[in-house]
Amino acid sequence: MLSDVRSHYAFTRDFSLLSQSAFFETTQLQLVLKELKLAIKDGKLIVLSGMVGTGKTSTLQRIQESLEQEKEILVAQSLMLNIGRVTIDTLELALFCDLRTDKDEPIPKKSEERPRALRELIKKKKKPVVLFIDDAHQLNEETLLGLKRLMEVMRAGKSTLSIVLAGHPKLRNDLRKDEMEQIGGRTTMFEFTSLGPDRRAYLDWVLAQVTASSTKPETLLTEAAAALLCERLATPLQFELYLDRVFTEGFRVGQK
Repeated sequence: MLSDVRSHYAFTRDFSLLSQSAFFETTQLQLVLKELKLAIKDGKLIVLSGMVGTGKTSTLQRIQESLEQEKEILVAQSLMLNIGRVTIDTLELALFCDLRTDKDEPIPKKSEERPRALRELIKKKKKPVVLFIDDAHQLNEETLLGLKRLMEVMRAGKSTLSIVLAGHPKLRNDLRKDEMEQIGGRTTMFEFTSLGPDRRAYLDWVLAQVTASSTKPETLLTEAAAALLCERLATPLQFELYLDRVFTEGFRVGQK
């Protein structure tokens, strides 16, 4: 959003920056959080699926923050930038990086020794461990099969490891194919669709986030405009994009 538009409406920040600094907890997310924590404690393979803009990445961050605050479950995540090149060895290293301390044994160099050492490390922590992987629709079949095998190895050693894969619907569809049945059949699926009944509450929340506390939404948007936006838009990303367009055009023509 241009600076003169922000100044005209007295916006304190850009709509596109909201997802980096604030979070809107939908009714769906509250339910997902509750069910997800139970699935993690049971050591399950979990998939969070949704189209672009439904808030998967910000939801993952929110879930991780919640788990870290509660301290009942240990959190690890893959920070590999090129997800398409991630291997099971990469993900094992991610677990070691987030779980081990200076007092723990060094990471084994031999591939046969790493799962054994990881199993003992998780067992020593005496808490369930969850590994989060974003953009998981880019993982290849070999890596997905490796994750399944890694969880089995941990389970055989009395260590609880859960894996949360977040990605586009392609991930969900791939796991439902016949050749992936051995993984898909053991996966707990959660799907993000849209803001649903929380659209108007989300719109009001967004406006409150970018304006001073004394600013009322009705001074910025007419009721008809707000109703139209909530009728036509479904995801947080869509609201961010179209609110930017709305106020840019409003500034150009001198209207709400």
